Amino acid sequence: MMGQEFEFYLLDWETRQPVFEGFHAFNTLRNQYLPIIDTLLDHLIASGVDLIDHSCEYGPGQMEINYGPAIGMKAADKSFFFKHIVKEVCQRAGYLATFMSRPFSDQCGCGCHVHVCLLDKDSGRNIFLDLDGENGLSSTAKSFIQGILEHGPGMMPLIAPTPNCYRRYLPPTFVSMYRGWGVQDRTAMVRVKASQDENTHIEMRAASSVSNPYLSAAATVAAGLLGIKRGLKLQPPIEGQGLHGDRDFPMLPQTLDEALVALSADQDLCEILGEDFVRVFTAVKQAELNRFKAHVTDWEKTSTWRFINLIGAAHLS
Repeated sequence: MMGQEFEFYLLDWETRQPVFEGFHAFNTLRNQYLPIIDTLLDHLIASGVDLIDHSCEYGPGQMEINYGPAIGMKAADKSFFFKHIVKEVCQRAGYLATFMSRPFSDQCGCGCHVHVCLLDKDSGRNIFLDLDGENGLSSTAKSFIQGILEHGPGMMPLIAPTPNCYRRYLPPTFVSMYRGWGVQDRTAMVRVKASQDENTHIEMRAASSVSNPYLSAAATVAAGLLGIKRGLKLQPPIEGQGLHGDRDFPMLPQTLDEALVALSADQDLCEILGEDFVRVFTAVKQAELNRFKAHVTDWEKTSTWRFINLIGAAHLS
């Protein structure tokens, strides 16, 4: 059983600026700030997307619309469908909905939160739940979580697939670069929703909103299953919030270059994902990285001319 949450920025099509300014997390007035928001919700409902809620997020013009989970591939199908509806409806109305990880250097980024639990094939029972276990978690759930933490570096190219994704982990942010978990900790890589009932599940929070929903789902499930296969013991949770890190916990890769190296080095993860897939995916990402590194940015040109002007002014004085 899986569901994915995607944050996005709603921008003016011409200016590429947010449709409103300031910080308005959970500001109900902003939830209906523009008619396009209700129009978008109507289109999603008419398309069969089972909406749960919608709200402003932390950044200016940043939104999140949540919908129900599904079993198996249908969960990723729904996420793929959702993202395309959002982008197309907003574009037709004269807006740009961007799922870019960090479109503004001075604002928080857009994340994808992958919610997942495992169900018994015959009974449909949630096998992450064990009321006799600590926090109501079964040993299966604990091994699944540890699998994500241990294979987190190798997961990163799939859940954070562009160079820009790694800017999302810089302040201001609501995601940690440390491989830790915690009960209801929104800053940990894995947040445990320990409701101690059939709704018990985990939330993998390290993915970027720009990520492919099929690949973020595959990476999360594959890493968790490897943890179960090896019977991994769950490490201690983060005490307090893990936003600024804890030196007792290893870090995730901080660039796409590092992440691709980590994926190649994780033989178990490569095997379960498929050697052919990993080879092609890595080749594509490396080609994109080469293009990115070859590009001369506006910042570089502006900084160079500013430096030349300063030198010239100093010489004249």
